[in-house]
Amino acid sequence: MPMEAGLTVDGKTVARIIAKNLENLKYIDHDAVIACLLEKQVIDHTDHVDISEKSQKEKVLFLQKILPLKGDSAFQKFLECLEASDHKKLAETMRQAPRCRLTFLPDETWVNGVYVRRAFYHSSKATLPHPP
Repeated sequence: MPMEAGLTVDGKTVARIIAKNLENLKYIDHDAVIACLLEKQVIDHTDHVDISEKSQKEKVLFLQKILPLKGDSAFQKFLECLEASDHKKLAETMRQAPRCRLTFLPDETWVNGVYVRRAFYHSSKATLPHPP
């Protein structure tokens, strides 16, 4: 499945998504994904040569380190590489993660009849109720 046009994710969000899915990333075809990242110019030839002989654990750490630093479109290309190497379910799980964001409420915000003063996660489709 191709990526949504215009999906870009900042480095902090990429790092958070990768950390959340670290266990699943241990079981991907690292060589295929890294070769795909080279083909899509997310990494360069030197990166590819440096990582190709490393262990699977080191390859996961490489992805965790390098992807947040490679710009907004690197995450999209990474997900495309996961899909191309038959990891479609993981790609879809990771694709859905940016749709949640941290929202800071003002000091005097009504939510379900109660004042709240904290951050909470919500879907981009969620709406806050109006104060009474």
